Amino acid sequence: MVSQTSNTGVLTVSEGTVFSTVKRFDNQTSGTFYNDGDAYIYSHFNNEGIVDFYGTTGLTRFIGASPQELSGSQVSYLYDVLFDNNSVSAPFELLGALDIMVSQTSIKAL
Repeated sequence: MVSQTSNTGVLTVSEGTVFSTVKRFDNQTSGTFYNDGDAYIYSHFNNEGIVDFYGTTGLTRFIGASPQELSGSQVSYLYDVLFDNNSVSAPFELLGALDIMVSQTSIKAL
């Protein structure tokens, strides 16, 4: 059996808080995930439910040392995103839809 973080309810990362998952993150059909804080995803990410944000403070970091799948049947709405994975030349396999709102400060920082 492979460990993973599986969300079937409501998971809210509030402004000023940190959430991290080392193994696969699976937001199931009944799952709602709001990120207005700082979320670290160190493995695969799958969304079958609702992934969204309330304010303009959330940062989702996809960080890995091996290729990461970003999948799901539902659109994942994210505020700021950092992709940090140099394991191979194309470390992210996009198998679902991401809708990313980027803040002006993150554009300057990148």
